[in-house]
Amino acid sequence: MWGSHFIAFRSNAQCRVCLPTLGRQNNIRHILGRMPFGDIGNPVVRKCTSMGAGRTLQSIFPTTQQAFKSPVLRIAVRRVAQDSSQHAVRPSKQQLFWHAINGAVPFVGFGFMDNVVMILAGDQIDYHLGSKFGLHTLTAAGFGQVISDVMGVSFGQLIENFAKRLGLPASGMTAAQLQLTHVVGCRTAGSMVGVASGCLLGMLSILLLDMNKKARECNLKQLEPLLKEVVKNSHDMLSAEHCHLWLLDDQGYMTSYGNRSVDPEEPHMKESFRFCADGNGAVTAKQIRVALRRIGRLGTVSPREIEQQLIQIEEKLRGRPARPSEIQLDDNYYRLFSYEVFRSFMQRELNLTGLKLKVRNRGFKAQVISSRKTLVKEYPNGDPSFNRVHNLVTGYRTRNVLISPIISRKTGEVVGLIEMANKKNNGSFGAQDEKTLELICSHSAIFLDQLLGK
Repeated sequence: MWGSHFIAFRSNAQCRVCLPTLGRQNNIRHILGRMPFGDIGNPVVRKCTSMGAGRTLQSIFPTTQQAFKSPVLRIAVRRVAQDSSQHAVRPSKQQLFWHAINGAVPFVGFGFMDNVVMILAGDQIDYHLGSKFGLHTLTAAGFGQVISDVMGVSFGQLIENFAKRLGLPASGMTAAQLQLTHVVGCRTAGSMVGVASGCLLGMLSILLLDMNKKARECNLKQLEPLLKEVVKNSHDMLSAEHCHLWLLDDQGYMTSYGNRSVDPEEPHMKESFRFCADGNGAVTAKQIRVALRRIGRLGTVSPREIEQQLIQIEEKLRGRPARPSEIQLDDNYYRLFSYEVFRSFMQRELNLTGLKLKVRNRGFKAQVISSRKTLVKEYPNGDPSFNRVHNLVTGYRTRNVLISPIISRKTGEVVGLIEMANKKNNGSFGAQDEKTLELICSHSAIFLDQLLGK
């Protein structure tokens, strides 16, 4: 029934298709829908048959742009894609495998980053803001997911570029093969497996988190008044000038949860001032920080933060802010402070609770932790394990020390220490003092096990 021949040609530069001479556009649409164009992704030349003489689409659509805007041609393109996919060669198993792998690899990166960021961000939000603002854990997780999605959008292109640089073999499929239903399903399945694998790998970041940290700190806040009472009773029972209760963590730090001390004597405090001020008549916040860091304190506090604290103490002592003429600066533009301000600051600093210090490897406390036995030292200044700088900075003069470990009955580990220093009335710690302190530590371990779950 098709009489004459015509040529159908398509390229990026022009679109010229010969059609039979028909009067109506509906007939043109009908014929375009039935024409076997083949693979429209490449230039195609086909010989077709038709009735009557042909004329061109160029007479209907003067420009290529108008032709591709026509709904008639769009319908034809869809028909061509369907016909080409029906006649495409079925890909091999190797092609399908590499097609799925190329779809899975980028999603492994997406899933990994998504879960890692969500878990870490959600944990920090829950820890720092959860108790402060009363946020539920799921609310913190939701905010973590928001941060994770923003990071995914920000670094999505970077992950895709990294996946391309891996040099994975391409599937080598044609455009027609990529339209096949089972090929699309293979790509989707690869992406699903990739994102699931990435999320599971990202969940390994949970192993880096201390899941019970927040609960332990809440218990410690409830426990703090009881620990302070233990320190008070120990201080009175053993007649010591100084008493500290320290709790240990897994990172080698100890935190003070109770502290009772007498103030240093005035001559010793002035010696401490001269030591920190390098012999000058005034001291700066930077010098105080250097001195305190030598005994393990103020590790994360900047000099400017200490300076603000000193200014507040100075204003409180004077009852007014300092006048510009009263402010003196050193060569590094740090303010100079008098002995009275220094003394008030040090007395407050040395009596703080919640102080966190690193356990010295060769110190007395490290010896007690490793030996799990009570330690008594008379006149420790000559002992290499004693940090003599401590006396110079704090103004204390250590005559004797008594340290006993708090050993958990559940795990057998040392979870804390009680430290006594300087028996009153120039006395010495005896065997009865040792037994009394060991008994106090034993009772302390019982309620620490109950409240901390150790």
